Amino acid sequence: MMMKFKNWDIQISKNYPKTWILGLHIYLPLLAFLYLLFYGLGWAYYTADMPGFHEIEDYSFGITQFSILPMFVIAILFSIRQVKFNSLRVHHQVPYKYPYRYFFAFFTVFLLITSIPIAVNFGLLHKLGGQIDEVKFIKDLPVLNKGYTHFYQSNFSSQIYDKDVPFKISVDEEGYETQTSRYIIVGTYRMDERIDSLIISRSYVHYAVSGSYIGDTSLRSYAKSGWDTIHLNDVLVQIEDFKKVAPFYEGDLDNPSIVGLEIIKTHYMHNAANGNLEERDQENFDLIKNNSRFKEVVDCYASIITKNGPLNTTKGSFWLYYITFPLSLSLLLFTICSVKITDFGWSLLVSALTGMILMLINGLFAISTNYGEEVQLVLNLFLVTFIIVLFLFMIISKKVKSTISKAFTISFQMFFFFLVFSYFGIFDALHDCPYMGIDRSELCKNYEYFESSNYYLFAYSLCVVLVLIGIGVFNGVYTRKYIHPKN
Repeated sequence: MMMKFKNWDIQISKNYPKTWILGLHIYLPLLAFLYLLFYGLGWAYYTADMPGFHEIEDYSFGITQFSILPMFVIAILFSIRQVKFNSLRVHHQVPYKYPYRYFFAFFTVFLLITSIPIAVNFGLLHKLGGQIDEVKFIKDLPVLNKGYTHFYQSNFSSQIYDKDVPFKISVDEEGYETQTSRYIIVGTYRMDERIDSLIISRSYVHYAVSGSYIGDTSLRSYAKSGWDTIHLNDVLVQIEDFKKVAPFYEGDLDNPSIVGLEIIKTHYMHNAANGNLEERDQENFDLIKNNSRFKEVVDCYASIITKNGPLNTTKGSFWLYYITFPLSLSLLLFTICSVKITDFGWSLLVSALTGMILMLINGLFAISTNYGEEVQLVLNLFLVTFIIVLFLFMIISKKVKSTISKAFTISFQMFFFFLVFSYFGIFDALHDCPYMGIDRSELCKNYEYFESSNYYLFAYSLCVVLVLIGIGVFNGVYTRKYIHPKN
């Protein structure tokens, strides 16, 4: 097997030398094997009974930790190979004569390498997703949330504001007056004055719900805590619907044959008996055989459908922004492979000194002034602009020594990604109305050019485009000034 691979390696080096330098014939099969391995570990998770979501998180975290070592090893070996065959042979056409081809090759490999730990989450999602009925759950969750409060409750009294209750003023030993608000204590499961409706403080099986959460259902109206008044006929319907749906999610009742009116009566009497007791002496009203397991199953269903926790890494929105990480690694490796190691070392010194000065100025400003964060953002905007102007001057000026100019050119290429994103981040923070406070909302609302999601998508896309343009500009400038200078 090794002899066959060695012969294959020699053939590729002769026929496709540039591809051989990248080592794609080595790393792509290796990465494919690791992806299948960790995906399989996710798929192999034992789910005879629907697990608690915290168990899924623990399993994912453990496998992810195990996958970090091979990820680092492959990333280091790939980087060493590129530096060995590119940076040490920088004048032999690779890679600066083919900037985009090699940059995208680096990006593809780094994207695959850095996403190895995420493969397990795809395996988990496909395994768990195949065991649940998403359409049924979206339909059942409003029923469960509406009916749950009739079967379980832990708080039996609450304060509510009442304008008919007079203010009370008490005086302490030192003569200070305290004014008591107009609150009265009421039961959280009681009849109204007409005795045909229930006034309840709702409890929910699953709280993390919003209008856009899962489908266009009535989830929105039952996502908010608070009081609700329900006619007795509607209460009976909610109870019967809950009894039909809950067992599917392991929400079996202690007494499945109990009827709706008996549940209402039992709950009402339990509330009345516990409402005046101290909280430590109160006993929860619970008709569900294993309430904690029931809620655990429902939470697990919801978390799988909405891809919470570790499953968040399987969302398209996560990958849209995650690729900035391999993009920055690719830019760094591309820069190393485009210049001599000694020149790259000097550029690192320039980058380190620049970052240190930025942090020092920010730190001194923060401890020596009482200005708010808005002023500090303006300061950072000025500093970023100043850095760009300074670096461009050091690159363009003919009075600067070639060695120094080269270090600033390389450093600017590495900084460019950060500088572009910094501009958009500072701009966004300066024009965020809620961040500026209610009093400023009218003044800054016209600067909200995009909704939050649209803004970041636009900023991200533009930054990526600018970075790609910067790669071409860097290669043109570096080649013309330092590889083949024209006097």
